[in-house]
Amino acid sequence: MAKTHSAFLSARLLNVRAHEAEADGNHAQADRFLAEAVEAQRADGDEPGLIESLKLRGAVAIERGDRQLAATLLLEAMDLVVLFGSRMRLTRLFEVLACLFVDWQPEACVRLAAAAEQLRTTLGAMPLPSDQARLGRHLQTVRRRVGQRAYGGIWGAAGPCR
Repeated sequence: MAKTHSAFLSARLLNVRAHEAEADGNHAQADRFLAEAVEAQRADGDEPGLIESLKLRGAVAIERGDRQLAATLLLEAMDLVVLFGSRMRLTRLFEVLACLFVDWQPEACVRLAAAAEQLRTTLGAMPLPSDQARLGRHLQTVRRRVGQRAYGGIWGAAGPCR
């Protein structure tokens, strides 16, 4: 389906509003904006926008404690990244996936974060401040849970240590 200019802009505006709501800690509002954006981007065939909205909606679901919804959204985003995405989108998706594993599989969290950093370094790309802050909070939780030494060992085995 062809993209329409107004539908494209409306969905992107919803995404911006969702970022603002998330930054304010209003995860329920962010989720509503993102659900609407996802619907519009699917209808419009905006795969890059859909990947971003699914990724952010997955991150919001993690913050709301809904790991099942987060996993569903992030797996859909991963499928789209494989088909239409870029290495940069893959990097950003790895960072959110890392957050999903904090409570469930802390070692997987660290490995995904290390892989994302390695790929980001290879690409010479900077993280988005909001993504970096989110991942940093979750990595702090993992570091406290497993201890600095174990954390460093996991990170070091996966890539350059932080």
